[in-house]
Amino acid sequence: MEHLTYVLGEEGVAFDESALWLLGKAAEGSMRDAMSLTDQAIAFGQGAVRHADVAAMLGTLDHRHILALAEALADVDVQRLLAEVAQLAEQGPDFAAVLDELSSMLHRLAVAQMVPDAVDNSHGDRDVILQLASRFTAEDIQLYYQIGIQGRGDMVHAPDLRSALEMTLLRMLAFRPRVCRNHHVRSYHCAASPQKLGLLQKLWLPQKLWLMRRMLPCRLLIRPHHPGTLARSEVSARS
Repeated sequence: MEHLTYVLGEEGVAFDESALWLLGKAAEGSMRDAMSLTDQAIAFGQGAVRHADVAAMLGTLDHRHILALAEALADVDVQRLLAEVAQLAEQGPDFAAVLDELSSMLHRLAVAQMVPDAVDNSHGDRDVILQLASRFTAEDIQLYYQIGIQGRGDMVHAPDLRSALEMTLLRMLAFRPRVCRNHHVRSYHCAASPQKLGLLQKLWLPQKLWLMRRMLPCRLLIRPHHPGTLARSEVSARS
């Protein structure tokens, strides 16, 4: 990207840094392909290399949608989460690619929490990522990432990709950990209404509680769920 920055600067071509990241990613490490794509982007953008133009030229997902999904997860806002998926559906996206991009963002959020200086500016959003990372717990991000990767593999078995994406997002919030006043106990409450997550409870919960066992370094005790929640688990910390 440094070479593209230098070349465009020498040519006096206006550009967005995030647009160059998109071009570099599309070129897959080939400088010749990157230069060729940059020439196309200049023509497409009528003399400038702008993020929106490059994204449209490459058919790349609008990063703002992925950011909106992450913000809805941070706010535990199921209604907004599903509304954002509905907006995406109007554009006929590759829902598997949407989940891939969300998983990539979760990775960047994890890096932002652990090593802020290592966060890249691949979408021109470094400051946004650093701020968003502060709205998640490290445990949430690790769990969401694991569920996202698992959900990506499950997509081949889903009736359709949109429902697979929605179920994966709902699953993230369904198993979002909450620390009780007793710090030796954790409860897993459903952040959405039982009506919206009834299908999740029926189909997914019985088969894949192993996921929580993998994520938690302690013994998981499952108890009957209470009205208004999907499930509640208590974890006794190891002495």
